Amino acid sequence: MTLGFVVVMTESLLAFRVPLLGRPTAQKWVHMATQTAAVALGVAGMVAIVQAKLFSQAYHMYSVHAWTSAIIFVLFVLQYLVGLAVFALPLVKSAETKASVAKWHIVLGQLTFFGGIAACVTGWADMQMMNVDFGQRNYGSATILGATTAVLLWALAAAVGGVVLSGPRPKPGGCCPAAAAAPLKGQDPLPGV
Repeated sequence: MTLGFVVVMTESLLAFRVPLLGRPTAQKWVHMATQTAAVALGVAGMVAIVQAKLFSQAYHMYSVHAWTSAIIFVLFVLQYLVGLAVFALPLVKSAETKASVAKWHIVLGQLTFFGGIAACVTGWADMQMMNVDFGQRNYGSATILGATTAVLLWALAAAVGGVVLSGPRPKPGGCCPAAAAAPLKGQDPLPGV
């Protein structure tokens, strides 16, 4: 789950902030591919979690982590399906509808990303509490690893938030300053995309 929400979704969010050969279409495909990978990793993680809980007969849905993760995962899957239907598949033809959905898609995508970071951090905290519950009374390497990972996740969230929330927004139909796209004039760097 952490791999999907932290690494892959970070790449997905930043897909529209870097000039990918000056092609908005390439950015959309990178965004869609990384989101698809994040969904696959998320589903695999949820299956593993449910199997582990059933196998160990442990309590579930008792913590902030469990509820935050469940809510964010449902929002993430809904966000993915709406994005797929509106932007990737030819189900919506109206440019006005796409523009209206795009505004909400961006805001909810950022909310889902930061909620996923929060779910990961609370997950690390849950793991530390389980260590204490199972008799580890001193602060060992697992505790230090959990605390360090949590701090690094918040730092990543702050860095991504700084990049995503600052600076000019990509223009509809374009992503890059003219200077970045200038070397590509007259070329098709990604034929068929």
